Amino acid sequence: MESIPGLTVVSGKNFANERVDIDGVDFNECTFNNCILVYSGGLPFYFSGGGVTNTTIESEGHAKATLDALSAAYGAGMRSWVENIFALVRNPNLTKPN
Repeated sequence: MESIPGLTVVSGKNFANERVDIDGVDFNECTFNNCILVYSGGLPFYFSGGGVTNTTIESEGHAKATLDALSAAYGAGMRSWVENIFALVRNPNLTKPN
């Protein structure tokens, strides 16, 4: 598999009982057991192969601010706007709403 430009490639590593910053990393055939994956909203990340067991994901920085804003918008009656964003996440080939 070809690596994604701009991302650091990590291949075949077994992570266990640790906090792993995932910003800007292309994880190939890595396993995560009892870890906390942390995304801060920097560069994207990518996972291929491997596996995840008893692992959670947390957001910090810009990523957390984005999730907080979406949550506030949802709570303020902008439910359909937020749902449209999630529809695009689930299917990027959809036409973006106006």
